[in-house]
Amino acid sequence: MPFNRTDYYVRRPAGNAMPSQCAQNTGVLYKATVNHGDGNLTEFPLVDCVADFQVVFRLDMDEDGTIGTSANADGSTVSSSEGANVATVQATLADAALLRQRLKEIRIYIIAHEGQLDATYTSASTITMDDIGGIGAFKVFDFAALGISRNYRWKLYTLVVTPTNLR
Repeated sequence: MPFNRTDYYVRRPAGNAMPSQCAQNTGVLYKATVNHGDGNLTEFPLVDCVADFQVVFRLDMDEDGTIGTSANADGSTVSSSEGANVATVQATLADAALLRQRLKEIRIYIIAHEGQLDATYTSASTITMDDIGGIGAFKVFDFAALGISRNYRWKLYTLVVTPTNLR
């Protein structure tokens, strides 16, 4: 493999390797690197008890210097105040030159719980992954719809990356 690649994903470990304090229907966030010799993945567990993991690209589709569009990693979900739609965002994501020009920020959202089951505590029924900048809520995570207990202290971790060396 003549390139470097790292994947991030959530999955449940095989067998009984899932930590016992984790809520049902959660998994472990892994970082996996591709081995140059054989193409296999080397996994590193990063965060236990993860209910959701989302990557959001924040774009300046009209190139006016202001972020006005947010899209998930494949561009199939778009929120825009610039008139961008799924087709225009996916075209940008597929064109390296356009992506270098328009990508302004990457937001990574991780929903995980702190501690163990607490029968005396009930969290909110939903967590909203906000699209900063007034465009609107990017995704609403609904615990009940996914069969995940609200008797945990759920936390939304937000990582913000501003690319600086794309041009």
